[in-house]
Amino acid sequence: MLKDTFRYGDTEHAHYQEHGYYIFDEFLTDEALSAIQGHVDRLIANLTPGMTAETIMNPHMEGEEWFWKLANEPKLLDMVERQIGPDIVLWSASVLAKPPRTGRPIRWHQDAPYWNISGPFAGGIWIALDNVDRENGTMEILPGWHTRGTFPKIIHEDD
Repeated sequence: MLKDTFRYGDTEHAHYQEHGYYIFDEFLTDEALSAIQGHVDRLIANLTPGMTAETIMNPHMEGEEWFWKLANEPKLLDMVERQIGPDIVLWSASVLAKPPRTGRPIRWHQDAPYWNISGPFAGGIWIALDNVDRENGTMEILPGWHTRGTFPKIIHEDD
């Protein structure tokens, strides 16, 4: 599923440790990206009546083998192991389907406390299946803020 050029070596890991993230540009093969996009489109088309396209889906719970294969991609697991060690537990895996210019914005947050995970051994991989940029609402990151500890949650009246 990953391009042969995918590499998470010393340079990438040093960037991750300093900044709290690393961006791989187009690391899925064209075939894998096309197949995954097709699977997600199918899942959206078959949503339960009353659900909107802006939803979180857990394809592995629906028996979607492609999703399980992606979550268990050896090169991705090797990258996670380098970050948190060999005892890897898949706590959550989901597809967030959010059509452009729809739904509510997600406020600034730290992933671990946002998802109620604690400790230094949490990590995440975000894979954008569409091109993302500032115009269509991509995720933004505050480099290095992972070193500042956990910030308090602030609940806003409008969410």
